[in-house]
Amino acid sequence: IRFVADEAPATTGDAASPVVASIALAHRRGGTEAAVDGTVCVHVDGAAYGLDTATGVLRWRQFVGFDIEPSIARFEGDVVLRSTLDHSLLRLDSATGKLKWRHRIGQPFAPPLVLGERAFLADETGRLHVIRLTDGTRSGYLQFAQSLRTAPMADRRGGRLYLVGDHSSVYTISLEDFSCRGVYYLGHAPGSVAVPPAVVLNKLALFENQGVESSLLHLLALDESGVIADEILEQRLAGLVTSEALVRGRRLVVITDRGQINAYEAGTQADASSFTLVATREPTSSTSVQRHALLGDRHIWVADNQLT
Repeated sequence: IRFVADEAPATTGDAASPVVASIALAHRRGGTEAAVDGTVCVHVDGAAYGLDTATGVLRWRQFVGFDIEPSIARFEGDVVLRSTLDHSLLRLDSATGKLKWRHRIGQPFAPPLVLGERAFLADETGRLHVIRLTDGTRSGYLQFAQSLRTAPMADRRGGRLYLVGDHSSVYTISLEDFSCRGVYYLGHAPGSVAVPPAVVLNKLALFENQGVESSLLHLLALDESGVIADEILEQRLAGLVTSEALVRGRRLVVITDRGQINAYEAGTQADASSFTLVATREPTSSTSVQRHALLGDRHIWVADNQLT
């Protein structure tokens, strides 16, 4: 595993398209609850929409391709999007939708991890690209020996990246010099990890899907230097984990495609006794449903075929 310094600039033009011009139409109903300023960006059926948060008026629309895992990030008030049309990363002005830059990767890549002024993109050729968000320039990439299908996750201090390989291995990367500080053999099957790991205190939680009806929670302890040391807990979940786990402070919340919800609280000790299940909801469905969750204050909001 090595870092390759290979600088590549972004472009400021749109991708080639047979479409000459387009106009976005929208119909708004209802009033406004509160006076708020700004723009919210949502992804619906292959397009990103910029909506005025105070009035609901549609400000702009950008077609970025049909994406089963749409990604919308923020940087300096702008919107950073993944386009599946040409496998590129875009930065758009949030108020107007105007393109500021486009960096084409050229092959499928996982949703970007935005960390400070950099974005990290893991692609299927085993490269972890490092993109400067200010101008879209790629400063280089880390080359791995296997495909990368999920985004990396950073620790609380922003000094380490944890990256799950397509199979078997989990990597600890230093953000100081992009060196590999450790490789942990988890032994997971190819394509069985669908979401990035979650960091809670001095622990790393990974979710391995097995078959079509269940998954395993792997809880790994991190040593004082932030490197994966050992597995301290393994727990079976009902359903597959296809939505990213939620973390707030000591709390970790995971939801499966069958609707099971587990909320855990972590301690600082490096053993299983410091990871406690504090609340749970039994599965609500016998079939797979993609669920999206948000942790706010003391509530968990779940969106699937309704809002709960």
